[in-house]
Amino acid sequence: MNASKRWLSKIKKDHPRLNLIINADGLSSKQPFITDVNEADSYIIVAKPGDHKYMMEWADTYDSIPIKRVVDSKGKIHQYEWAEGVPLNGREDAINVNLFRYKILSIDQNGQEKINYRGSWVTDLPLHQENIELMVKGARSRWKIENECFNTLKNQGYRIEHNFGHGKQNLCFNIYLFILLAFYFHQIFELTDRL
Repeated sequence: MNASKRWLSKIKKDHPRLNLIINADGLSSKQPFITDVNEADSYIIVAKPGDHKYMMEWADTYDSIPIKRVVDSKGKIHQYEWAEGVPLNGREDAINVNLFRYKILSIDQNGQEKINYRGSWVTDLPLHQENIELMVKGARSRWKIENECFNTLKNQGYRIEHNFGHGKQNLCFNIYLFILLAFYFHQIFELTDRL
């Protein structure tokens, strides 16, 4: 968290006109971090139900929470829910956030809905019928990018291991940095070399 706070102040200092949307995992969905982000930029942060029981209970009792359901070509049901101005926690000084939740449902042999995926996030961006699908795509992109990157580094020729960052000497860390540099150059080549 401290490294994230340092990075936030540095990125805003280096790029004052850059409008960022910070996309972070569930460790970041705490009031101090959200307050720091909100001073400079917008955010979409994972909000796990177990970490935010008060907020989830509050949203579940919301009188008229909007729900949008879309059925895709494979018959999967995509359900979007959102509520604005939800208290992040039960404290008296709790900040209000915009909560959105997403489920992928399928129909089993008995005609019952089965949940295949469930996610929830908080944001300061406005939520409405027209942008909720885009907000979910943005929220889920963090997971997709992170895991696809790790998968590539571990299983597609780079052979990176978690322990490369450990050790009493600098060799492991330097090898790790060289692998990341190679990966970085390969990404540039992939994006720019038409052949």
